[in-house]
Amino acid sequence: MNNPLDITEGIDLNEIDNQQAVNGSETDSERAESSDEAPEYSGWPEPEPAEIPLPEVQPLTPQMIPFPLRGWLTDISNRMSCPIDFVAASTLIMASTVIGSRCRVQPIEFDDWKVTPNLWGAIVAPPGAMKTPAINRVLKILNPLEMEAKEAHKAKLLDFEVDEEILKAEYEKIRKAIKKNPERVTEEQKNRLKEIKEELQEATPKLKRFKTNDVTVEKLADLCGENPDGLLVFKDELTGLLKSWEKQGHEQARAFYLEAWNGDSGYTVDRVMKGSTFIETLCVCLFGGIQPDKLKGYLNQLENGENDGMV
Repeated sequence: MNNPLDITEGIDLNEIDNQQAVNGSETDSERAESSDEAPEYSGWPEPEPAEIPLPEVQPLTPQMIPFPLRGWLTDISNRMSCPIDFVAASTLIMASTVIGSRCRVQPIEFDDWKVTPNLWGAIVAPPGAMKTPAINRVLKILNPLEMEAKEAHKAKLLDFEVDEEILKAEYEKIRKAIKKNPERVTEEQKNRLKEIKEELQEATPKLKRFKTNDVTVEKLADLCGENPDGLLVFKDELTGLLKSWEKQGHEQARAFYLEAWNGDSGYTVDRVMKGSTFIETLCVCLFGGIQPDKLKGYLNQLENGENDGMV
C-alpha cells in the first residue's frame, strides 16, 4: 500500500540532482568570466566641504527683554539694522560694569558664600554685521558717567594740592622750631608731625574709571587697585587680545584675566622696580566682537582638553 504522505512519489530524484549540478557549474563559469573583467575607472568623486556646522541659536525676541529696556533696545536695533541680540548683550555687560563688585549674590541663605555677578561677553558675527556701531551706541551711556567722574576728580585734586601745600608749610615750620631748640621738643609737636606725615602719605584722589580699550596687564592692575568696584576692558576685536596672551612673556596676562573674572577676591602684584600693588577687589568685565572663524580655533581647545576656563 502506498503512503498518502509520500510527496516524492512519481519524481525522479536522480534527475533533479543532475540538473542542480549543471546549473551550479554554469553559475561558477559565469562568475569566473565576470571576475576577469576590470572595473571602469571614473576618477575621484567630487570633494565635499569638511565643515563642522555650528548648532542653531534660538533667536532673541523683543518680548524676552525686560519692559523698561525693550523700547530703547528695539529702537537701536531697528536704526542700526542689526539683530537685537547685539544691543541686548552690550547692555548686560554695561550694567555689569556699572554695578561691579558692589552687589553680590548669596546663593545659600545661611552661609557666607557670595558671588559677584561679573559678566564677560562677545558678539560673534562676520565682518560688516554692524557689531561695533551697535556696541558703541549702547556703551555711549557710560560717557556722562565718565565726564562726571572727571569733573569730580579735578575738584578733589585741586583741593588736595592746596591742602598739601598747607601741610608741608606747617611741617617745615615745626621742623625748624625743633631744629632750633631740640631740647625743648614737646609731645604736641611730635604728635602733630606724625599726623602731617600720615595725611601727606595718603594717596592722591583717584579718578573713577569705567572702561579702557588698550591696556597692558601691568597698567590694568594699577587701574583695578584704584577702582575696586571694577571696570570694563572693551576690545573691538577680541582676537587681538586673545593672541597677545599667547606671545612669549605674556603668559601671566591670561591668568590675571581669569582671576579678574571672579570679581570677589583681592590680588597682590609684587615687582622689583615698581614695588607692591595691593588690589582690594579684582573685578574686570570683558567685552568685544569676534568673527566665527576666529572663534572656532579657541572652541577646538575644549575637545583637545586644553580648556583652562577661558572659553
